[in-house]
Amino acid sequence: MENTQFKPRDLSLVFMVGVILMMLALSGCDTTGQMESDTLDSTAVTTNESTEMGEEMMDDQEEAQMMESHDDSMEAEGEMMDSSMDDLDESYIEEQVESSDEPEMEEVSVEETVEPAVANYQSGTLQAYDQVLFEEAIANGEKVFVDVYAPWCPTCRGNEEALQSAISSSGVVAFRVDYDTNQAFKSAHGVTTQSTYLIFEGASDEKSRIVGAQTTDSFLALIQG
Repeated sequence: MENTQFKPRDLSLVFMVGVILMMLALSGCDTTGQMESDTLDSTAVTTNESTEMGEEMMDDQEEAQMMESHDDSMEAEGEMMDSSMDDLDESYIEEQVESSDEPEMEEVSVEETVEPAVANYQSGTLQAYDQVLFEEAIANGEKVFVDVYAPWCPTCRGNEEALQSAISSSGVVAFRVDYDTNQAFKSAHGVTTQSTYLIFEGASDEKSRIVGAQTTDSFLALIQG
């Protein structure tokens, strides 16, 4: 039998083969670990997707339930409103029927009592001329006496006592017009001198007049004429 001896070259070859085998083993382990990691990641993704889908389905169910509850609530409110309207209609009809059955009240006519106008002018006394009172007395059908007077006129002062006596005894409505200041009255009635005496009755147009010195009788004749 031959005697076989290992040479250094043979040892190197064995060492290299051993290194290669170790590398292959290590490479296989990495591949297996990567596959396991990929599998775990895929499983996690699938789990997350399933969870999300489950949550979405639950949300959809809750929303559907809420919509259904809202619809039921709206339907119930509509039924309540319809019932209330029916009650109102029945109540209104009953009121109309009751009101039609009630007897009508007869209108009671109240005759208005027209009070006579209160005269602001005076009778039987000589008062300062006021156009409103003058027209009021004329409108009331009064006989109105007018004395056109000037304080500087001696005839006017001389007639004063007889004038006052005639006015008082006759009870006539009498006004004194100031000759110097009341131009409107003089123009309206054509008075050109003081100590002019006019009588009006039933209208604003004069009935008669006298001028100058007078007596009680002449004043009464004018007033009663």
